[in-house]
Amino acid sequence: MPAMLRIIIADVLDREPDIVITSQSSRHEDCLREARGHRADIVVTQDGPGNRDRCLEQILAHPPLAVFVLSPDGGSASGISLARRPIALGRENAAYLAEAIRRMAAELST
Repeated sequence: MPAMLRIIIADVLDREPDIVITSQSSRHEDCLREARGHRADIVVTQDGPGNRDRCLEQILAHPPLAVFVLSPDGGSASGISLARRPIALGRENAAYLAEAIRRMAAELST
């Protein structure tokens, strides 16, 4: 993600008392590890042709990724499915970005 876009997003989200930016990855290859290390709930990245950010590519590489996780004793399991879905953003107001992130965070707890 270009530095200017990171600055804009940080400026918008810094105004929100209930949203905390835990870190900004300096190396594209480390974005997921760094997000986990900082206990982030959501990773913000950018899509598009020519984008050098590999974070989104790692998460959504084709075919879609699902993970079947066995418990240590093998007696139970859980499933994790990663799927892309559109999220509407209003362009006339920067607050739409924060609201979209809040909606996504709320879905994590359900």
